[in-house]
Amino acid sequence: MLSFKTKQLDEKAPPGMKQLVKGFKADGMDDDKAFALAWSIYNKKKKNEEKTPARPQEDDSGWVEEYINEEKGDDILPDDFLAGLPHEIDMTASSGVRTVYKVRSQDREADRDEIFRILRQAGVTAKIGSGSSSVDPIDGTFDNMNFRILVKPLAGGMGETTLNSSITELFPCIAFETNFTPKDVRAFHKYLLDVDVKSLTCVNSKDLAAAEETINKADTSTKFVEKMENAIGILQYL
Repeated sequence: MLSFKTKQLDEKAPPGMKQLVKGFKADGMDDDKAFALAWSIYNKKKKNEEKTPARPQEDDSGWVEEYINEEKGDDILPDDFLAGLPHEIDMTASSGVRTVYKVRSQDREADRDEIFRILRQAGVTAKIGSGSSSVDPIDGTFDNMNFRILVKPLAGGMGETTLNSSITELFPCIAFETNFTPKDVRAFHKYLLDVDVKSLTCVNSKDLAAAEETINKADTSTKFVEKMENAIGILQYL
């Protein structure tokens, strides 16, 4: 006779995913969340299978290219994998072989790590990649499809003109006060992200929020590298 827990697992788990649910629960996930995540994965896989076209038996010239173009930017990840954060597909950066997600966050590094933990817990092949942003992306494969997750600041707030001028004014002052000598743009921004702005004398208390926003959103500027290089140049003259 089946135990109550085994019967419950059989009845509530998606077809063929009992072991996945057991794995989630073994990792400390509660029952409701484990079943919900398993069903989310199952439904996403089923959706992808249903929309995959059958390959023609005869003359298939150009079929692969056409299929890749049709599938560009396909939403392949269950929303639960993205930790409930607002997100969209970057259609410009996506291709037929990789979907690129932009996730919006107030704490980019912590939320990136949480998404990575969820992916690994779900058995998804994923790793921390590298890119031009100060917060490295997540690269992985789900259901035989590649993805990249970029964690970006929440939209809104200061405009780019204000952001650019703040980079060249604020960042050299912070580096000068903390006696930091930046070697390159990427290392400089990573350092700034770890600075306790509240402890700085070069930032007035009324400007704390704006200073933190400038640091967190700096790499969203279209002139990020240029303005950061300008900031490094200014620092050399202080």
